[in-house]
Amino acid sequence: MLKRLLILGLLLTPALAIAQRATDFDFQAENEIVTLINQERAQRGMGPVRIDDRLTRAARRHTELMIEKHELSHRIVDEPVLSARLADTGVEFAVAGENVAYDATAAHAHDEFMHSPGHKANILNAKFNAVGLGVMHSGNLIWVTEDFAERMGVTSASEAASIVINKYGELRKSVGSPPATEHTMPTLGRVACDMAHKDRVDTQAARGDIPNVRGVMAWTAADPAKLPAQVKKLADDRAATTYSLGVCFASSTSYPSKVFWMVMAVY
Repeated sequence: MLKRLLILGLLLTPALAIAQRATDFDFQAENEIVTLINQERAQRGMGPVRIDDRLTRAARRHTELMIEKHELSHRIVDEPVLSARLADTGVEFAVAGENVAYDATAAHAHDEFMHSPGHKANILNAKFNAVGLGVMHSGNLIWVTEDFAERMGVTSASEAASIVINKYGELRKSVGSPPATEHTMPTLGRVACDMAHKDRVDTQAARGDIPNVRGVMAWTAADPAKLPAQVKKLADDRAATTYSLGVCFASSTSYPSKVFWMVMAVY
């Protein structure tokens, strides 16, 4: 989720700003801001965000571009959008957010972020577990980029399938349905990957491959342990004692960073 940009602190005149040249990244300021972010989160009982080198590379590159163009923005001309920039680093994430600013000090930039609802929401987003900072000096200012992401912990289709199978079994037990047998059906894996290729979920594609199918559910997930509410309808079907699951871990136009594409059929 991209948040509104924030213009902070002391301002250089355009002529002076163009004349100034960027120096090296300020590692101390970057670490200081991460510490301040995690202090805010800890005060509210939230877990910390961890520094991710890939997010750091993306944040620093964006800071360089902002200084080069002397433009405070989430997207410089000809630059990819945030989701594509982060995906290009190889980090696999579910959602992302970004804060940008220029200011006199790191502490003041952070304080201004915390007084801006949109930027504060990024800092205190419980989903985010990783961050990258890019802080660079230009003249008498520092330019700051904070790139946040919900970094994915599970990236294996087989591991995701095991998680869904276990969760589905627990769900059936909780609603009083008898245990169901999982039947491996390779065609459903191909259906799941076809969904990623087409960039849309599709329940109809699975129906034609399974005789006597009673219900089909298709969805995308960053966390395979979180089953959609509609899966409960499948679990409630006590007569459906067999099911098959197809999982594909792939990217698409809507999800440049890979997600799990899943399709489940009960019969």
